[in-house]
Amino acid sequence: MEDAYIGLATERIFLTPIRMSMVPELKDMTLPVAGVAHNFTVVKIDKSYPGQAIKVMHSLWGAGQMMFNKVLIVTDSGVNIHEPAEIVKVFVKNFEPGYSLHFSKGPLDVLDHSSQKFAYGSKLGIDLTSPLTEETSGEKEIEFQNGEFIADKLKSIQEITEFNDLRNKLSLPVLLLNVKKDFGFVKQKLAEQLLNIEGLPNFQTVVFFNEGADLNNLFTLLWLLGGNLEPDRDVSVAELKNEKTVVIVDATFKTSEHDNFKRDWPNVVTMDDQTISAIDKKWDKLGIGEFIKSPSLKFKNLVNGEGAIRES
Repeated sequence: MEDAYIGLATERIFLTPIRMSMVPELKDMTLPVAGVAHNFTVVKIDKSYPGQAIKVMHSLWGAGQMMFNKVLIVTDSGVNIHEPAEIVKVFVKNFEPGYSLHFSKGPLDVLDHSSQKFAYGSKLGIDLTSPLTEETSGEKEIEFQNGEFIADKLKSIQEITEFNDLRNKLSLPVLLLNVKKDFGFVKQKLAEQLLNIEGLPNFQTVVFFNEGADLNNLFTLLWLLGGNLEPDRDVSVAELKNEKTVVIVDATFKTSEHDNFKRDWPNVVTMDDQTISAIDKKWDKLGIGEFIKSPSLKFKNLVNGEGAIRES
């Protein structure tokens, strides 16, 4: 909608003033449409000293409405941050939990529904710049294998209904899971079952989504991740038996029962079935081109209840 173009204009209009007044090392920035302006920002910098990416994070979180940003990713100047494939490559190359993840707190957008408190919560900075000697204890070992060798073990965990191994198509060591949050669901129990799976060390990150989310639609998943995430609650680093680590991210809807969440959680907004049917029937008469199925259909599985507030 129009917000997407306003966000694009914002990143172009304010790039130079921010660089000239606050962050001289800033080379470029982008606000991905799936992040609805405030949830995700990606920037690239000319890095010349240790901790510079962290300095940039805090500088940008103090720049006007950038204070509403939730997740800020920083890369080196040679990365084309407008090309997702390049961000994937630099993630695989440079991401290391102890080096890359930096948590903070501050103001959030008043429309953010995922924080424990209204308009206030946590933020996450992800440093994907190449680490300098002073910033890391040693060289990062990149060892992960492609394949479906853990598929059977994932299927044996009853809370998991679907999964998508991003190593196969994107060479990205990230595992996406649909989880069923029924009565008795305990996230810690699920995490412990996953950590005992041989082969999990071949992933850098595991992300939980609700049952019904399309794990092949990466745009929608990024939108759900940004909307459902409270970083200091939903991002954790687990130690594995071989001294490696895996980051576990909970991008599910939060409830009072499962997450001790006390605020209202909104339903995904979709068109009602009667309206969808009416538009489908009159489509040929509208003269707007080839028939397109209602975008609402792919979100119907995520709706719980009739009203604007998601039922527990």
